[in-house]
Amino acid sequence: MSKAMKIMLSIGAAVLIVGLALGTAGFFLGGMNSVTVSRDGIHVVGSHEAQELIKVDETYAAFDAISINVDLLDEVIIKSGDTYAVRGQNYEDRGGLNAVVNNGILEITTPLVNGFGFGRNWTWNINFGFDVNRAERCYIEITIPEDAVLESLYVDVDVSDVSFIDVKCDDLTADVDLGNLSLRNIVAEKALLIDNCGDMTLTGFNSGTLELKSDLGNVKIDGVLKGRNVIDSSSGNVTLMGIQVENLDLDVDLGDIKIDGILEGDCTIDSSSGNVALTLNQRESDLSYEVDLSLGEVRINGRTVGGSMHNTIVGAKNTLRIDSDLGNVSLDFLK
Repeated sequence: MSKAMKIMLSIGAAVLIVGLALGTAGFFLGGMNSVTVSRDGIHVVGSHEAQELIKVDETYAAFDAISINVDLLDEVIIKSGDTYAVRGQNYEDRGGLNAVVNNGILEITTPLVNGFGFGRNWTWNINFGFDVNRAERCYIEITIPEDAVLESLYVDVDVSDVSFIDVKCDDLTADVDLGNLSLRNIVAEKALLIDNCGDMTLTGFNSGTLELKSDLGNVKIDGVLKGRNVIDSSSGNVTLMGIQVENLDLDVDLGDIKIDGILEGDCTIDSSSGNVALTLNQRESDLSYEVDLSLGEVRINGRTVGGSMHNTIVGAKNTLRIDSDLGNVSLDFLK
């Protein structure tokens, strides 16, 4: 074993031991403990020091847009209701919770998030451990009247499940680092949805244009997708059921693709590793399609046709191209 390799292994072992020690300390201290390092020494906040639960319960005359930027919650919910209202709670050491309306925009933040800085009286705060002793659910719930249409709805969370229910908006953006993203009966002219680690479920979703990116997790969509729709999945299955979609650009690195519905306009499906199964509620003569397969087999209406397939229809309004590196491709049309 080379000297460089031994050094790297030693450093890795040291980092692992330190990580285990910090995790163990966090567990026995009783949850998500805060360590403050400053000129005055080191202070550890354990479970014996009660953490304040900051609550929000407000009703507003109206607001035109919502902007949410939070770090750690159990759940973020935006749904239709009787009034413009906000309810929620969060522990102080998790960042607290603040809600305010500025220039017609409801802004939700966790303003007390620990960080670090250096100056004359420098302080460095570190949070670690296992969040096992929390008695209260930490959440934010926003309601808007059923007939209201928001100009924009922006949600950026580090760790939290996020749910949208029966909401209409012009511009929808959701960016989740860790947590599941659920949208039910949503109407949006434009939507940008990002989830780095978690499942994404869109039920009864209607949009003008959609851009969706999933790094790790399954994606399930049903609804009507107009305009141009880009779906990019790094690892996870993608299922489009009962779908009507225009100009689909679907790219999956690792995972199966299943589509049941109608494809319109110019559609492309790119699969690096996984099976592709399409059940289309349209006749084969309605679609000019091309399948390019590196390793696997192609089946059309249950019949094996080989490794690649071309069905060119001059003047067809709808086109489909499928590129698959590894996996089987099946196409079933309306007979």
